[in-house]
Amino acid sequence: MADAAQLFDPFTFARWMGYLATFVLIGSATFQLLLSFRLNRHHPAACSRLYLLSRRVATGATVFLIIAASLKLRGQLATLVDPGEPVSRDMVLAVIRSAGWGRGWIWQTGAALLGLILLLIVRRRWITVPIALLVVFTAPLTGHATENHFGALAGVFLHGLHQLGGGVWLGTLSLIVGLGFGGTTCSDREERHRLIARLVQAYSPVALAGVSTAVAAGVILAYGYVGTLGALIGSSYGRTLLIKTGLLGATAALGAYNWKRVRPALGSPVASERLLRSATIELVVGSLLLAATAVLVALAAPALG
Repeated sequence: MADAAQLFDPFTFARWMGYLATFVLIGSATFQLLLSFRLNRHHPAACSRLYLLSRRVATGATVFLIIAASLKLRGQLATLVDPGEPVSRDMVLAVIRSAGWGRGWIWQTGAALLGLILLLIVRRRWITVPIALLVVFTAPLTGHATENHFGALAGVFLHGLHQLGGGVWLGTLSLIVGLGFGGTTCSDREERHRLIARLVQAYSPVALAGVSTAVAAGVILAYGYVGTLGALIGSSYGRTLLIKTGLLGATAALGAYNWKRVRPALGSPVASERLLRSATIELVVGSLLLAATAVLVALAAPALG
């Protein structure tokens, strides 16, 4: 395994922050669609309030994406200078203008800035959806995606699909936990628990589609980057991928428990509290999964060596 100091540096933290913010942004868009198409006719007042809260969450996510992009640039520059050596303006411009990483960074930062501006000035409810898609499919432009064996375009698409599926699954769950519970405290007690039950029922098939998409795209990407069983076991990339896979399995198992055992009983305070506890644990494990991903993308893929 590569040196821990190299793996868990500020650059890794910036990537992790970017993944978390992207997932929350995707979750905000999906959450808003669930409110509009599945819950609004039953709980119009509560849905209006939840929509406004989710829009604020999406706006905050774009701000964190901009901060993460700034930290990524700082981390990239740090790899080009010796410790203590100052970074010149010319070096910053050279990195940003580079055809590979720099161009991808410009697209990522531009997508986040555009998303922030649109969320601040456009009042249409659908606006978060194209913003999330733009962020998702520009996010892979500074990683392994452009070196994929299937070609740069396919690599970016598969990475974007992988993140989109994960965000629909875990990002939406974070909105349900944060807003579905915390944002409905003003509602009547019985209405609140009916709303939570309907929200989770509407979310369940969407989550299944999300995790299926993420896993399918992830398997194709893993095959393209690892290639052989020996490389999976014998390389830092492969071992980190195994850790990520283990965390994915644990997160999926918690999700399956919530779907099979907790969801059918929803509608009562006891069941809602039970879901809140188990879903929170699922999100904590999911955040560790994203941390493993932030480490993984910085490692050399065996099949590309």
